[in-house]
Amino acid sequence: MAKKRIGFGIFLILFCTIAYIMTYSIPQRVQMEVSAAFFPRVVLIALAVSALLVIIGGLKEYRLEKVQIKKEEKGEFHYKLLVLSLINCLGYGILLKPLGFVFTSSVFLILQMWLMTADITKKIFIRNTILSITVVVALYVLFTTVFYVPLP
Repeated sequence: MAKKRIGFGIFLILFCTIAYIMTYSIPQRVQMEVSAAFFPRVVLIALAVSALLVIIGGLKEYRLEKVQIKKEEKGEFHYKLLVLSLINCLGYGILLKPLGFVFTSSVFLILQMWLMTADITKKIFIRNTILSITVVVALYVLFTTVFYVPLP
């Protein structure tokens, strides 16, 4: 598990680096005090710091695993879940522009939470649906009214 955390942290830092470089292609508006690229850069820096913390935690865990040789129970890998998640991500990317941010993001989050929840009940599904819609609407309001960043 420690190696997976370290690998994920490295992947996340590489992703943040590439995405940060891509923020320089965001068009600048002359009237604004803060450019449209400001908030994505802040988020990417915070994500990179979080990834660094994941790597540090993974290294600590790896040292503990070396000291205490223990048998790990290996759970079965759910390929079906992986494929469905990838299809969900692909559908999100394709439908984002034609259907808009609020609807597509809400549906994406609802489906992803449904996929990731092992024992889903009606109560959990309703809670996840309300949470998904609330988060997406809050992000939309934040970006459009506070940061003046238009979302699709």
